[in-house]
Amino acid sequence: MIGRLARFAARTFFRDIVIEGRENLPRGPVLFAPNHPNGLLDPMLLFFLSPPYELRFVAKAPLFKIPLFGSILRSIGAIPVIRKFEADGVVDYSQFFTKCVEALAQGGSIVIFPEGRSLPQSYLAPLKTGPARIFLLAREHAATVSIVPVGLNYEQGTTFRSRVLICIAPPLTEMDLNARELTEKLNFSLQENVLQAQTYQERELMILLEKRSNERSVDDFTERFSRLKNFEPGLSTLRNSAPRDIERLRTLLLRYARLSRQYGVEVHRKNPKFFLVLIGAIAALPGWILNFAPYHLCDLLIRFTHKDASDAATFKVIYSLFLFPGAYFLEGWIIDSFFGGFAALIFAALILPASYFTLICVDWYEKQGSILRKPHRKAVEQLERLRSRILKQLELLASRL
Repeated sequence: MIGRLARFAARTFFRDIVIEGRENLPRGPVLFAPNHPNGLLDPMLLFFLSPPYELRFVAKAPLFKIPLFGSILRSIGAIPVIRKFEADGVVDYSQFFTKCVEALAQGGSIVIFPEGRSLPQSYLAPLKTGPARIFLLAREHAATVSIVPVGLNYEQGTTFRSRVLICIAPPLTEMDLNARELTEKLNFSLQENVLQAQTYQERELMILLEKRSNERSVDDFTERFSRLKNFEPGLSTLRNSAPRDIERLRTLLLRYARLSRQYGVEVHRKNPKFFLVLIGAIAALPGWILNFAPYHLCDLLIRFTHKDASDAATFKVIYSLFLFPGAYFLEGWIIDSFFGGFAALIFAALILPASYFTLICVDWYEKQGSILRKPHRKAVEQLERLRSRILKQLELLASRL
């Protein structure tokens, strides 16, 4: 039940959830080791691997004290862990390791985040040795276990209807390594499967570069991830030698993206017929009206409570689970009061399909850009001049590599 709800919430929040590398998933109990950039959304995405895996999550002990949320964690068999920086004194991890090994020996699979905490940053933090120690202990108890690194790559993690790519790496099964060596190998595998940059501005630059350099390509996040990874070495080299030039390039690309949206320029894309656009907009209007209040109220709550980048997406999901059903109940009550019970039943039957249809329409319109008007010739010329400046800046940076 919790897994189905998590998958439903994730599919609603994200436009695309792409899972790459399913062929790497082994049989038997698995120790999944994902990166942890985005709070509650990270474990929600791991539910897409269950079934066939019976997942048990390692979660920080304070979460179990939160009303309702702690009950949910216990109901799915989550294993509490006290982190050293949250403890008053020395922490005895023997009981924690015993529970993890028992879960694996019984055929379950464990999700443990090797960074140790959720960090709103664009690169991997140093990994803890916990996953490797659990793996080695389980092997000592004759449990056939594999460590599977999982890269979670968000296009824009806190943005509603963005994309996410889940990269499942080949399993690690080495028995002849100690905990430190195995952790280093896990770190190397995650490095290969997680898009990284030193700062979010640098990551934004990579995404803008990829979009501008591949305008003719299919909008496939898996292909885009491979291209984005190609920018990592170059930016790493230029980070210290040409920081001003990199920032100038990012500014130009941001301006190009902003003007493209403003002018409605979508290169190499056919515009659909006007009457189809109009019919779709009319059909999506009821769902847009009925979801307007809870959608914007959710954003207001995030701003009012000043959630940081690591918590914003998590709380958007949590608030939505209460705000949208509450809004639907209130709207149904209003319809029942003014139009009767039969109208309220029709509303109850159609609200979820109508809302989902509106999501699809909004995604499509955003993907198409401004499709009801053609850009002015001067706008196109302005973008071409800007493109020329971008290419010159790229050539300058390339000459410094």
